[in-house]
Amino acid sequence: MDAVEKIKEFLIPELQAIRQENQFIRERLTSVEAHLIDQSRRIDQVREELSDQIARTNQRIDQVREELSEQIGQTNQRIDATNQRIDGLTQRIDVTNQRIDQVREELAEQIGQTNQRIDATNQRIDGLTQRIDATNQRIDALRVELTDRMDRTNQRIDYTNQRMDELRSDLIGRIDGTNRRLDELTAKVVYEKDVSEIKSHVLRLQEQYAELRAKSAV
Repeated sequence: MDAVEKIKEFLIPELQAIRQENQFIRERLTSVEAHLIDQSRRIDQVREELSDQIARTNQRIDQVREELSEQIGQTNQRIDATNQRIDGLTQRIDVTNQRIDQVREELAEQIGQTNQRIDATNQRIDGLTQRIDATNQRIDALRVELTDRMDRTNQRIDYTNQRMDELRSDLIGRIDGTNRRLDELTAKVVYEKDVSEIKSHVLRLQEQYAELRAKSAV
């Protein structure tokens, strides 16, 4: 009897606690159920709104598809026209490339001929250069030769001038002596023949002096 009482004293509080927990859980479940019902209504509203929006979006998509299809058709037409123009331009480019090849061949031939003419001109220039070098060498040799001849000529001129000066001095001395002799002979009244010979001698001396002066001037 005591054991049963003890068991009751132990189990009754536990059972009461379990009942309280069950009551709390039941109230909590009721609250959650009410919340779920409210959320379900809201979900239904959102579903309806989304359905309307989806329908409107589908209509818009259909309109956009039609508009884009029309634009794509126009774009395809423009692309076809552009492709036709590209084909035309491609043909023109091919023709131009052919013309370029022809012009390249013509220019290559002309360039070859021009290069040949340039080579020939360069050969002529080389020949002229050699001739110019040879001419310069001859000019240098001639300059040396003429310089040497001029030096020798100047030496001869100097020597001739020196001789002319000596001869001039000698003639002047001889003329002075002759004049003195004339003076002496005139003073002594010599014969007319002797005077005539002396005058002739003086004239010859004067002529020789004039010739020497003429040669010196040349």
